[in-house]
Amino acid sequence: KSFFTTGGSPFLILCFACYVFCSQIEYPNPAQVLAALELANSHFINGLNGDPGPCGWTRSTYFAGNQAHYALTGNATYLNWATKWSELNNWECNNSTNANDEGCGRTYVALYRLDPASYKLRLRETLDVQVAQKTSVDWTWVDALFMALPSWSAFGNVTGDTAYWDKMYAEYDYTAHQIAGQGLWNATAGLFYRDATFFNASCPNGQKVFWGRGNGWALAAIAGALEYLPAGHPQRPEYEGKLTTMAATLKTLQGSDGMWRSSLLDFNEYSNPESTSTGLFTYGIAWGINNGVLSRADYIDVVAAAWNGLSTISLQPDGLVGWCQSVGAAPGPATQTSTSDFCVGQFLLAGTEVAKLFAGL
Repeated sequence: KSFFTTGGSPFLILCFACYVFCSQIEYPNPAQVLAALELANSHFINGLNGDPGPCGWTRSTYFAGNQAHYALTGNATYLNWATKWSELNNWECNNSTNANDEGCGRTYVALYRLDPASYKLRLRETLDVQVAQKTSVDWTWVDALFMALPSWSAFGNVTGDTAYWDKMYAEYDYTAHQIAGQGLWNATAGLFYRDATFFNASCPNGQKVFWGRGNGWALAAIAGALEYLPAGHPQRPEYEGKLTTMAATLKTLQGSDGMWRSSLLDFNEYSNPESTSTGLFTYGIAWGINNGVLSRADYIDVVAAAWNGLSTISLQPDGLVGWCQSVGAAPGPATQTSTSDFCVGQFLLAGTEVAKLFAGL
């Protein structure tokens, strides 16, 4: 049983209290993290009147967070909710090979592992269409990495068919390094452009335009892909290298309130805190620490500060997750009450990794 379902030992609780007291940053209390996750997820579910919604990228991002929340707590409400969503969408998504319709795959695989039945892997049929294609030029925008990478990696893991990992890497490599002869990855900045239209774009302050949520998609995508790649796999060094480089850059761009801004290199372009980028960055960095890719000593304060921002600034008393930039493709504003299904999912992904990170202190 987990720490969360049995209660922590007195020794662990004492260690946690000492660790928080000795730190300059207040470290999250795991019980309070769980309470925040419950508040946010319950608020969202209760607002849908029993309809889990469509299979596309916004809702599949939510369900990635919901499934992580279930895995952490074992709460059957979240499992049943995900199963209902999967069944209503026939365990696939629009019979489409668009990356935006592939984000559901990671949840389908997670549900398959809990109760194997071949129909739960029906999305494989559309993935196989892409595997058979000779070219790998489908993912031309950075968001596509989050929608597709974790699902492709999960299917490679659950089926044992390495063709999914090979195709995933080919598509990723095109996105990161080949689009328009250079790829969306900017090695000097340690960040991703959203798409090729931003190569020569500038912020009001003259800096290059690096979108907060766009880079969040990339960082979280890489963490999600690594989740299913075995140790020693030849593709791991590339993904781990990107994660470590991005984390180092993002550490320098974090606001004093723990939150990141929509325009990463121009804090004042949209000075409000922004939850979708912060949720994804928190998830990716915390996952990196939890899985030995990032140094705990170097990044635990980054995660603590970020979660403190998410749980006190983003999360409203009624459970609404606010300060979420709406659907878009570039930096933009957000308000205290602006929210979305994908923003809730990002909050849940962040919180589950934060809870794991601070559970043993």
